[in-house]
Amino acid sequence: MADTLADFEDLIRLFWYLRDKEVGGWRLGAVSNAGFECVAVADALGRFRLEPFGGTTRRRLEDLLARCRLDRVIEARNPLDLTPTMDDDASAEAVRAVLDDPNVDVGVVGCVPLTGALITLAAGSGHEEDLHDPRSIVSQLLQLRQDSPKAWVAVVDGGVLYDAMAARLDEHRVPTFRTADRALRLFEHHVSGTAHMVTAKTKVRPKPFLFPQFCKACGRCIEACPKHCIELGTEIDPMTGLTPITVNLEACNGCGLCYDACPEPYGLMPTPPEADGIDMVVTDPYSVFGPRATRAEAPEPIPDRRVPLPELEPMALKGNAAAVGALLAGCRHFFGYPITPSTEGAELMAKLLPQLNGAFVQAVSEVATANMMYGCGGSGLRCMTFTSSPGFSLMLEGISYMIGAQIPGVFINVMRGGPGLGNIGPEQGDIKLACRGLGHGNTHALVLAPSNPQEMLDLTMLAFDLAFEYRNPVVIVGDGYLGQVTGRVTLPSFLVQPG
Repeated sequence: MADTLADFEDLIRLFWYLRDKEVGGWRLGAVSNAGFECVAVADALGRFRLEPFGGTTRRRLEDLLARCRLDRVIEARNPLDLTPTMDDDASAEAVRAVLDDPNVDVGVVGCVPLTGALITLAAGSGHEEDLHDPRSIVSQLLQLRQDSPKAWVAVVDGGVLYDAMAARLDEHRVPTFRTADRALRLFEHHVSGTAHMVTAKTKVRPKPFLFPQFCKACGRCIEACPKHCIELGTEIDPMTGLTPITVNLEACNGCGLCYDACPEPYGLMPTPPEADGIDMVVTDPYSVFGPRATRAEAPEPIPDRRVPLPELEPMALKGNAAAVGALLAGCRHFFGYPITPSTEGAELMAKLLPQLNGAFVQAVSEVATANMMYGCGGSGLRCMTFTSSPGFSLMLEGISYMIGAQIPGVFINVMRGGPGLGNIGPEQGDIKLACRGLGHGNTHALVLAPSNPQEMLDLTMLAFDLAFEYRNPVVIVGDGYLGQVTGRVTLPSFLVQPG
């Protein structure tokens, strides 16, 4: 509902200009080259929400700000204040990054044109600017209007000198306003009206289809169904030996709660319209339904980087040479339970990892330690633990799981006497266990056995490379003396910055 004739005309213009653009929701991405305009946007949000940018977008913006030498002045957050010093190319790149963000449904792009960094004037005497220059912010915004599928509006907050800029944007179907508060107020009407138009369409909710081969008969969907149209089956599936559920589609209202309850990716799925006539039992579910919907960002590889170190004098290290090697190898995640004689290494990790944006977690037991490393290594991160003989025995089942799942991780066993809890004297009795009897199921891991502090450091660095190269845990077995002795150690010529 328009309050004035001027509002009515602007709303008509908005609907006409943005008729081919997507309005996905109320998450607003805001960009401006003036701090006061960012504040004005935040004060006039109405139903809009300023969601944080996703990780990919933040990295794009941080890289851009670093190239413009503004990374110490500007924070990559929503709304994004570009300051009047950013030029046309960088400003357009920032706007594109914001509109590409999956956490942004619609956008508002503010340009306070009273800055020499941007080309914002029509060609004329007394200056060299020209709005029609392909390098100008106007020309690049017009290109972005063609490229981006999302709906966005522009704000040109300036005097009559910049009427030509606003007119050119408007001529090319970029809804342009002269103040941010008016832009957001009318844009809110547009988004609300578009949402009503979308929801007014009649939708037929798809009913579920069951792939019996994937059903484990867990019963979660039965509890989730409000219509009680799902029951445990009575016939055994010959492929799985289980009894899949049965679905009464006549009672089903297509609410979709069973899809969310099902733990199997393709157990219960909505039947797509194009599935008519397809033999759903023998068809590959991925080919029919495509990948399962997710809000997670697409992963991007971030490779490790070797950073040169200056030549240093040798160091005297007591019991923690392996910890220094792990830090130099890029390990930033430690899980463990203290046990003599390996505690010195864990203590150094606890002291230094927080300063390196790492994580030190003292687990409730050695069993929990191995399971935490399973999760961390499965995420592609370098992780390790320090333990000793009795604790290493408790970790064997978890290590066996990691070997079966091809999960990298480094286990440092500073050995002590046994059997059982034994004593805290130095020992080498676990070498046969690590090399020939590591866990059930005929599992084997890579085993390294250093003989002095220098090898403790060097082989620990090597262990992380081997763990990721062969997708397998690496066990370092060291005599109990190595956990306590002080030795001369020479640092390598590089350290690894983890990806």
